[in-house]
Amino acid sequence: MRPCYAFFDSAVSPDRALRYPIVTNASRGGIKVAQTDIATTSKGWFLGLGIFLIVVGVLAILFPLVFTLTAQVLVGLAMLASGIAVLIHAFKETTWSGFLWELLVGALYTFAGLYFIFDPLGGMIAFTLALAACFIVDGIFRIVMGVKARPHNGALWAIIGGVISIILGVLIWSELPGSASWVVGTLIGINLLFAGGTFVALGTSTFAPK
Repeated sequence: MRPCYAFFDSAVSPDRALRYPIVTNASRGGIKVAQTDIATTSKGWFLGLGIFLIVVGVLAILFPLVFTLTAQVLVGLAMLASGIAVLIHAFKETTWSGFLWELLVGALYTFAGLYFIFDPLGGMIAFTLALAACFIVDGIFRIVMGVKARPHNGALWAIIGGVISIILGVLIWSELPGSASWVVGTLIGINLLFAGGTFVALGTSTFAPK
């Protein structure tokens, strides 16, 4: 295996070409050129995101109740704003056939948002159920991402993180209702730690040609 430097565009300067070599594999049948991967050209972004997620994860584990309530309020505000927007649109378009259904959707979003904001205990339980489902779906998506990210070293982290995310989702569901005040923030922190580890591993990995 040896590096070679080629110009695909006359506008590319020689020093830029030296920074991005094309890895080639020589064989009896000719030369195979392996494509560079995004993780080799954007390592700083991968590392930065991974470190940020790890820091936030540690804070979530240290202050679980704060993160639980914060996440709940943010979701409540988002749902309230969405509900108000849907209601405004519904009353501006009263002649279309879906007016009644849009009105009901807007009212549901508004009520759910107010419920999350002004009923902390009940909101935490409902939010915990939603978060459990979110973790399970997130785990499935992360496993798929890890499979597609092979042969990177970080691919294994993504798969392990996806399995952990699914397990955490099941644990959240099973711990209700007594542990809703602390388990959500703690599990969010653990999940963020694995997500951060995934991106750090991808950012530090070296592209392995197929």
